[in-house]
Amino acid sequence: MAQGLFNDLTDLAVAVSAGTKPAISINPAGIEVMKKRGIDISDQKAKILTSELVNESKKVITMGCIDECPFTPPEKTIKWDIPDPKGKEKEFFEDVRDLIEEHIKQLIEDENLLLNS
Repeated sequence: MAQGLFNDLTDLAVAVSAGTKPAISINPAGIEVMKKRGIDISDQKAKILTSELVNESKKVITMGCIDECPFTPPEKTIKWDIPDPKGKEKEFFEDVRDLIEEHIKQLIEDENLLLNS
């Protein structure tokens, strides 16, 4: 959801989503709540977070992985406390989507990346 939201909100940077323990596929509930926003993430693939991906990134946003993200350098890591919606009701996915969107809008503002209209 974060990758889809970020890439929809700005054209001045590109987000790539990855995880320490990625799922085999994108959660259907996540796809559904993003479609409500007009964002199709159905073609996204779950990716593993690698040191190469971290090294290529300007910023690394963690969403609750805490100690499971051992190779994210503190100087470019931002930690967001986002609950994992896996296994929860669709309404919880909507709440998580909205929370992620709030954080992304603040990041875009902080980084002067301009929101898309």
